[in-house]
Amino acid sequence: MNVWVMVLLAALKQELNCTYHRLATMANQMGVLRLLMGHGTKDEKVYKDQSLHDNITLVSSTLLQKLNQLILLLIVDDRLS
Repeated sequence: MNVWVMVLLAALKQELNCTYHRLATMANQMGVLRLLMGHGTKDEKVYKDQSLHDNITLVSSTLLQKLNQLILLLIVDDRLS
């Protein structure tokens, strides 16, 4: 699992406060989410609950907060330009 997918799914789990099972279901079945993760429509990559747990726990809430702040700063800076 690449870093982008880990951060994306960690942020989604944090925002939805969902189980790893629900997150795996979304990651495996939601077309738009799969596109955001970099999978094509024919990609057969399957995410399992334990794999998500093992990888997402590596992403700290502090990192997610810092990324969120950085994204907001970029958005504000872009609007001011």
